[in-house]
Amino acid sequence: IFGPILGALYGPVAFVWIVIGCIFAGAVHDYLTGMISIRNHGAHLPQLAGKFLGKTMKHVVNGFAILLLLLVGTVFVTSPAALLANMTSLSLTLIILAIFAYYLIATLLPIDKVIGRIYPYFGAL
Repeated sequence: IFGPILGALYGPVAFVWIVIGCIFAGAVHDYLTGMISIRNHGAHLPQLAGKFLGKTMKHVVNGFAILLLLLVGTVFVTSPAALLANMTSLSLTLIILAIFAYYLIATLLPIDKVIGRIYPYFGAL
């Protein structure tokens, strides 16, 4: 979502930073997390925290994960909504409601039904 925006704002330097960051930060993190999980019979992070740091830390990590999921969800809704609100005359609240409606529809219906029915309208815009 933000890669093309950063590329438009900062040019090729952002592309290099994204590629290098993904290789040296994201790939290493994903590999190590996967290996630790495999060595512990597929346990996920809260289970690992509980195993190595105690039951209290397991609950702390679970709470932290919920907080981070809420923050990521907030950013993935408000950032595109703010961009669309600046580009159009629609209100920010209306765009946020439309994004949440899309998320709800995409969750309840099979994704091919959502894409097949809605996306042609985006092409007409």
